[in-house]
Amino acid sequence: MKNKLFINLIVLIVLIGSCKKGDSTEISNTTTKGIGKMDSPSVKDVLGIAIIEPWGGIVPLGTEQSGIIKSVKANIGDKLNKNDIILIMDNTLENAQIQQSNSKTNTQNEVINTANQNLKQLQLKLQKANVDLQRDLNLNKRDALTKKELESSQYV
Repeated sequence: MKNKLFINLIVLIVLIGSCKKGDSTEISNTTTKGIGKMDSPSVKDVLGIAIIEPWGGIVPLGTEQSGIIKSVKANIGDKLNKNDIILIMDNTLENAQIQQSNSKTNTQNEVINTANQNLKQLQLKLQKANVDLQRDLNLNKRDALTKKELESSQYV
């Protein structure tokens, strides 16, 4: 706010200082918002300090997220085009959050891999138990295995 006031004051001083007595420097006709075309006053008719705004008005800037500005790439008065980079935000916090999420994902993947390995071991044990049971059933049919031994092999 102080910068705008200071700049406006300097512009006014330059305008007043550049005019000599009796010199009527005319400003070309302008169109003002809502008033229509009117004759612009000469410099000698300026009575107070005014705020100079662009034709399209002042456009407020905003970001999708709040944060800390790392660097500013544009200066006051620079002409900007669409997609020009005006400033760079500090993304240290977001990078840390991404790293933390990646770490959690890696940990969950390791838990899944461990569970898959345990499943494979249990499947192998089940296959062995089925093979042993079939063998014991065959032995029991030939009276080579007692009923007690057969029952104990079924519940192992």
